[in-house]
Amino acid sequence: MFLLGVDHARVAIDPGSGDPLHPGVGEANAITKREAERATELHRIDWSCDWDTPGRYRVQNLGPDIALNVRAQITVDDETVVGEALRLESGEAIILDFPRALATYKHEQRERDEDRNWKSAQKDSGLFGGTVTNLPIMSRLSPLHGADHWIRDLLTWQSPAGNPLKKDDQHKLCTLA
Repeated sequence: MFLLGVDHARVAIDPGSGDPLHPGVGEANAITKREAERATELHRIDWSCDWDTPGRYRVQNLGPDIALNVRAQITVDDETVVGEALRLESGEAIILDFPRALATYKHEQRERDEDRNWKSAQKDSGLFGGTVTNLPIMSRLSPLHGADHWIRDLLTWQSPAGNPLKKDDQHKLCTLA
């Protein structure tokens, strides 16, 4: 602490509290210090976004750092689900359920099973493949059947110093499992 003489008066100034002639200088210095800390913060989050099981999507923090105020907005085709967590440590995850995607997956699985049964019946008949022609039997389904979905991973979070961060990935030709 030191004394400053102004117009025959002495005012005590504490360097930590700022200058009474310039109010807010201490606060401005604190803000500047916080901004410098945020700007130089090292923060690494490696996100893994993928199906845990059919209809259940996992958004997992695989990085070494903590993610705060996490918001995961995942869109699968025309179905959007949002999950939030105040804090995700390394290895922790948000699990999101997609009922329409699960129903679509089950429908596509039934179609694959029906196609497999049809191909087996064709082969057993001897007309297409097998002992008569020995040609492979082509599927009635598109080669992209079940792998023609669109997924968007939109993640927002904050670092421990308060830096806002975002990951926005879009994937085409995806499966639902």
